[in-house]
Amino acid sequence: ADDGGLTLLIPHLLTLPKSYLAGANLRIFTVTSTESTGTEKEVAMAALLAKFRIDFHDLHIISDISTEPQSETTKEFDRLISPLRRNEEGGWITDAMAHASAAKTKRNLRITELLREKSCDCDLIVLTLPVPRRGLVCSTLYLSWIEILTRDLPPTLLIRGNQTDVLTFYS
Repeated sequence: ADDGGLTLLIPHLLTLPKSYLAGANLRIFTVTSTESTGTEKEVAMAALLAKFRIDFHDLHIISDISTEPQSETTKEFDRLISPLRRNEEGGWITDAMAHASAAKTKRNLRITELLREKSCDCDLIVLTLPVPRRGLVCSTLYLSWIEILTRDLPPTLLIRGNQTDVLTFYS
């Protein structure tokens, strides 16, 4: 889901003087799935932000993204999509599609929990859109992911880039 740095650039610009969130504190959360320690990732990310002169208040590296979502979150998502499941009367989300996308669904549900836990009091959340896999994820399931990700949150700006860098540096 590479947006070329747009997910960092837009919040930074919004915190500059005479803008929508002038003077707001920029809190950055990023997910890692590698074996390196969170401290190593945090130092590397802080150095990268310093190169771009992006001021931030907090930097959090989240490594527990693979943890199973809580059963209440899973039940909430199941209630959301139950009218959309394919049955004798029709529907849009097939069992095969739900099964093939189970890992991505669990990841999105875990991100939902983290957003609710860590960002419920923010003025604005800027979030990279999940990337659907063509042919595997129907639009109904994809929009259900977006719904659960943004439900009961402050205003949320969803960003999807085109893999073109908006932040570049020469070392």
